Amino acid sequence: MKNYSFFLFLILLLSLGCRKNDSLFKSTDAQLSFSLDTVYFDTVFTKLPGSNYPRSVTKNFIIRNPYKENIQTTIELGNGVNSPYRINIDGVAGNQFSNIIIPARDSIIGFVEVTLEANNNLNPSIVYDSIRFTTNGNVQHVILAAYGWDAHYYKDSIFQTDEIWNDLVKPYVIVNSILVPQNTKLNILPGVQIYSSPESFIYIDGTLEADGDFQNKIVFQGDRLTPSFKETPGQWGGIHLLKNSINNKINNCIIKNSVLGVRIDSLSNNSNPKLEIKNTLIKNCSLYGILGITGSLDMENIAISRCGSYGMIAFWGGNYSIKHSSIGSGYLGGRSQAAMVLNNIARDENDNFVESFPMAYTITNSIIWGPLEDELLLDIDSNKLVSSNFENCIIRTKGLVNKVNNNNNLINFDPLFEDPRNGNLKIRENSPAKSKAKQLNPPIVNDIDGNSRNQASSIGAYE
Repeated sequence: MKNYSFFLFLILLLSLGCRKNDSLFKSTDAQLSFSLDTVYFDTVFTKLPGSNYPRSVTKNFIIRNPYKENIQTTIELGNGVNSPYRINIDGVAGNQFSNIIIPARDSIIGFVEVTLEANNNLNPSIVYDSIRFTTNGNVQHVILAAYGWDAHYYKDSIFQTDEIWNDLVKPYVIVNSILVPQNTKLNILPGVQIYSSPESFIYIDGTLEADGDFQNKIVFQGDRLTPSFKETPGQWGGIHLLKNSINNKINNCIIKNSVLGVRIDSLSNNSNPKLEIKNTLIKNCSLYGILGITGSLDMENIAISRCGSYGMIAFWGGNYSIKHSSIGSGYLGGRSQAAMVLNNIARDENDNFVESFPMAYTITNSIIWGPLEDELLLDIDSNKLVSSNFENCIIRTKGLVNKVNNNNNLINFDPLFEDPRNGNLKIRENSPAKSKAKQLNPPIVNDIDGNSRNQASSIGAYE
């Protein structure tokens, strides 16, 4: 009997304990605590009319119950269904959540997104809302804030006439690619900012003329504006020059965070190179900086850095003139391909010779460098080699020492880039590239940043 009474007493104590744990903290002084008092979004493009593009990144914050008892709260989005913000509380989406119980000394997570309407302002404008928490009559708020930036949108656009992009205030945003068809030109003026959605390409079958200046570079990049995406590769496709494209010029530009920087298909259809590219930085490409397929290219003062595959690759012949350029594409996690490949041989899936193509290349005052022992690869049928020359270059190679150890080339001399892992290919004061360049005629009077080159100029894109 005594044992039976003891067990009844124990069950009673346990049940009382459970009821106590399930009770709610009812004080009017009850306050939740939050990991953030303001959920702040960096600049977000305002909405493309008729769509929900673009959507912001998703932000989150923690809602904590600091008490020993459970607490009950009601959660509401300030402007309800009219808010540009969307909230999700612990995995459930909505505008209002009633009688949410947060266990003692526990927490739940709030998620927030935003899609902003056009504001018709010249500069980004801030848009506020809040999330209201009502706990035992006590009201608290978490502020929501985002800057909305109006843009010129081009979605699946095929230009019917020549286009000039010249707005320095509102950016140009490409959604799902654009095409500049044959006999049509896209002219982009200094200082213009171009943003592209994932997998978008700029297809050129006519002419691209992107002509910035040293103080006002034209920037091509992905459309994610948060700082965490600032240097993230592969956010958009790249610039693709198609077969009929002619007279393309890219000058004083930055091409970044793409799958590939520039792809050049076929030789030029006139006496000019298919692409003339100068004073341009190409970086953070998940694959290639420059891809030429029987291409025609004249480049000077080009820096290519942090590519996931080759920095520059020329397939199946073509004509390439490269001066004062720095191709140091390594240092992007796990890259095992060379900085530069020159090829004029087509092979089958078993790597057997199929066909070769005419090729001419002249590479002067340039740096080809990275963490691999062989940063230059040549796959050449010499019978189809029209001309070839490396002169006054710094080259890292193990297998081609005998082939390029002439014409004042510096073989396996570290150029001493300032910070190649982060894409900075400027050279240090004690670099072997300093004052070792060949004097050209006509001379290249400035480097990629507009710094003057004197008579004893440096090898590479930077003085």
